[in-house]
Amino acid sequence: MTNFEFLFHDSRLLANMDPRQRTMLYRVAYDLCKENNFQYITTINEDALNTIKATMETEEYQEIIDKGIILT
Repeated sequence: MTNFEFLFHDSRLLANMDPRQRTMLYRVAYDLCKENNFQYITTINEDALNTIKATMETEEYQEIIDKGIILT
């Protein structure tokens, strides 16, 4: 039996997505990962990150996005 404790997507998931939907996706992923002790891994282009940044308060963006970036 295999037990993966992470969820992964590539940037295609975010293509053509409204910035507000991207923001909600990251909020939900962050909350679920904290509750269930697993990791969310995604690739995201800088332009998509900028649209998320524009829809979040600075503190929220730092907590969810900046602190979560492991590799650039």
